[in-house]
Amino acid sequence: MNSVYKDTKRFGDKKVSIKHAIAILAKNHIKVDEDEATTILNFLYMVAKVHGHTQREGICRNPLAEIEP
Repeated sequence: MNSVYKDTKRFGDKKVSIKHAIAILAKNHIKVDEDEATTILNFLYMVAKVHGHTQREGICRNPLAEIEP
């Protein structure tokens, strides 16, 4: 999937507004208020940030592959 934003590896700038998140969720028949949408967005940004750190640090995605023969 192509991103609208050129710098997709940096998640410090939150580019999705709360109203936009509510609209996206509503299209999928999920009703949330502004507080719930804020919580969801914060969680998703946190996951994206952690994922970005693990890729840069070279953390193994499948640790069992290193242990098992």
